[in-house]
Amino acid sequence: MSTQDATNLMRAEAELVLNEARKVKAEQTKDLGSPIKLVGKALDMRVRGNDVWIAENAHVAKRISLETGKVLQLYQGHTAPVTCLEFCDKTPRSGDQKVLITGSWDKTIKLWDTETKEILSSTSAHDDFVKTLFVLPEANLLVSGSSDKIVRFWDLSDITKGKPLSSMGSITSHTRPVESIDGIVGSDGSVTLFTADTMGIIKIWNLEKESGGAPRWRSTLKEELSHHRTRVNELLYGNEQLWTGV
Repeated sequence: MSTQDATNLMRAEAELVLNEARKVKAEQTKDLGSPIKLVGKALDMRVRGNDVWIAENAHVAKRISLETGKVLQLYQGHTAPVTCLEFCDKTPRSGDQKVLITGSWDKTIKLWDTETKEILSSTSAHDDFVKTLFVLPEANLLVSGSSDKIVRFWDLSDITKGKPLSSMGSITSHTRPVESIDGIVGSDGSVTLFTADTMGIIKIWNLEKESGGAPRWRSTLKEELSHHRTRVNELLYGNEQLWTGV
């Protein structure tokens, strides 16, 4: 069987001109803004102080100095692209934010001690890629979304080295991969959660912690929004407004 060399195919002159213009622009802007060069592609990031924390498709998470561009910490352990990251308290409700949480295509969620870079726990969290993570520190709750269309709840009140996270319930009403999550804890202790998928559907939930037996979170659908036709890449709630990025 012969293979086809794409360079020998007929191409429109306009396409060649456009490609050349893109090359020129890339060369002119390659050093614009003092870029930080990565081995892989950044899939998620958080800026904290003078450092940026990056989830890479090169199977790692990194802490990089914004002043020098040097890698300060490297977190290796996932076996597939790291898609998302979050932070939580090592000591619940202390505000210390000393634990890094990473989600990956390898379907796991891992917790890391940011002081020692030591892995604290690894949890087989979903049946498909972990796409998004969100922490509600007031509730000691981690929420994860996945390509398996499920939103899962995880207990952050007991982070014990070597012990997987404890499941605290799930939401299974999305019909497409869940891409983004946000939420808020009200002054009265009520929890509102926002979840969005690749069909552009946004669901708004009320969460309540069930008493008795093993602790679990129960979700009640409050509203469903269908204003987008494509996937919602980002959700952000603030000032009593929900912002979406597609």
